[in-house]
Amino acid sequence: MKLKLVGILTIPIFLLVILIVIVFMIFGGNEKSNVTNLDCANNLGISGNQVSKNTEKNAQIIWNYLINQGWSKAAVAGVLGNLQQESNINPTSTNSSSGAHGIAQWLGERLSNEKSFATEHSKDPDSIQAQVMFLYEEANGTEKSNLGDYAKNSTNPSIAAVQWELRFERAGKNEANNIVRASNAEYWYNKFKDSTGDNSNSNTVEITETDQTCDKNAGKTLSVSGPTDKWWTDLSAWANKWADKTPDNYLLGGNPSSLDNSATAKAVHGATDCSGFTYWAFNKIGITLTRTSQTQWSQDIEEVKKEDARAGDLVFFYSSVNDDAGSGYSHVGIYIGNGQMIDEENSGIKKTNVWQANNPAYGNWSKVSYGRIKANLLPDKYK
Repeated sequence: MKLKLVGILTIPIFLLVILIVIVFMIFGGNEKSNVTNLDCANNLGISGNQVSKNTEKNAQIIWNYLINQGWSKAAVAGVLGNLQQESNINPTSTNSSSGAHGIAQWLGERLSNEKSFATEHSKDPDSIQAQVMFLYEEANGTEKSNLGDYAKNSTNPSIAAVQWELRFERAGKNEANNIVRASNAEYWYNKFKDSTGDNSNSNTVEITETDQTCDKNAGKTLSVSGPTDKWWTDLSAWANKWADKTPDNYLLGGNPSSLDNSATAKAVHGATDCSGFTYWAFNKIGITLTRTSQTQWSQDIEEVKKEDARAGDLVFFYSSVNDDAGSGYSHVGIYIGNGQMIDEENSGIKKTNVWQANNPAYGNWSKVSYGRIKANLLPDKYK
């Protein structure tokens, strides 16, 4: 979150911004480094009075509270679209680089003000209740001149999401990703548009961890014909866990631990990217990979020929297009034999045929390569 003031953009400029971001998302698709501890309890953000980071329940609390304050449904959806992008609606989320914290990733004086506000109202600063109340306080106080009549006049969730980013979040160029914020807003609008605010849920609901929010179990093992790596049976249960069950959950640079939580694993544009998926699956069986497809290629594997590839190997895709993650091996999947793979792609985690090189139907890939995990990364049982 940047603190510079941003004026109100006209609709033509808004449309231009959306068009540029759409083009980036279509031709992009690489991933950023975001390595975290994959302990499930930590991923749920257990802290103080806030005992679970279940995205949907937190979103419902925010929706109820702001609707009860008279905000339009499109306006609240726009807020939620931004908060999902900023923190996955997690009140304990902290950016390790900037120190930004909370659902709106407050910084500096604004973060200090949030903590003081919570204390004054006898609430835990890391509770969802305190943070939505402070967000409302800012919107009607220090941020009022920026927001104008946003709360009352917003009628389109997508436009509201972009306006909230420009006027309230003021994200940096690399963090804005407004097309994702707009898509998130449409998701929350469609989910909650037929509901009304419920005072019993806006301030006092206590959320507890459940088996559904912290999903520690593997999926079904995947039987394949042909040669397999020693770790294939164990790996397949995790690789197959979300296959074809997570439409449109791709999030560039997203936290791999999102796949530990059924809500965030299935969140639209709210989970992780291709190397986050491979990192997560291998981590579950005790094999720690690096976090990007390029480093997984250069550091974690020994290249094997296509005809020697086995289920449990990695398959990499090379592009000379210099986009957000640079050129090189910018996509990766788990090879499952018979010319197929499981990967995290723009449309979600898929079980699919291995993409072909130099075929525009599959993207800008000029080379497809295969790699087997280096022996020094393997636990003894797989050596």
